[in-house]
Amino acid sequence: GIFVGTYTDANHPGGSYKVILEDRYSGEKRYAKIEGTGKGKGEQGFPFSLPCKVSKEVDKGGLTTDRIDIDFSSTGGPTSFVGVWDKDGITFLADKNHWPKQ
Repeated sequence: GIFVGTYTDANHPGGSYKVILEDRYSGEKRYAKIEGTGKGKGEQGFPFSLPCKVSKEVDKGGLTTDRIDIDFSSTGGPTSFVGVWDKDGITFLADKNHWPKQ
């Protein structure tokens, strides 16, 4: 999967986020998890794991987008935060934040 790997987040410098695919599926979506170090600025200081799902979405024009939907509720965030593969990493649709793959 294109999402497998480790990312950084400019909003939390010093932290890193590793996407790991799981062998579980829900229809076309594959379960995955993000393991964060928790050491980024503004984070809680201990490791965390976030459930997510990855999928391929095909639009009306036939363009395929790799999509990841992350549940940040365990860290006080939204239950569904969607990002798409964009050039060299994940760009989140809601706030346009970009996580470059390392």
